[in-house]
Amino acid sequence: MLPPRSPAETVCHGDFAPYNCVFRGGKAVAVIDFEAAHPGPRSWDIAYALYRFAPFTAPGNPDGFGSPAERARRARLFCDAYGLAPDARERLPGEIADRLQALVDLMLARAAAGDPKFTEDVRQGHADLYRRDIAHIRRHAPRIREALRPHR
Repeated sequence: MLPPRSPAETVCHGDFAPYNCVFRGGKAVAVIDFEAAHPGPRSWDIAYALYRFAPFTAPGNPDGFGSPAERARRARLFCDAYGLAPDARERLPGEIADRLQALVDLMLARAAAGDPKFTEDVRQGHADLYRRDIAHIRRHAPRIREALRPHR
């Protein structure tokens, strides 16, 4: 479903999110739903995973939960566990926003081409929800960068 993206470092899941993980006892034990898998940079999946797991959503997004401090803690733990370098963490707010914009662009293109699933998603306001999240992430990028920095 998603086109290849350069640099093609790995095969990205394309939709790495809590709803595509199987949990047992609070731990992820499996990842499912690979219909969006595509070649791309690992940062593309990291960006989307942080958006969904932290989550970095705008107020009013029903998928958001937790205080800003809790979201920051989850995101930093994710980056620490992944071993993400400081320079990669600095780029993440922009990459998260770019990843969401690519999703909006895909939704709109597929809806314009007559795809019923994407037409319905756009009709239900999903593209607008992602646009609000993009604006929120860009507006708060300095705070997100600070939250992602490793503890010294």
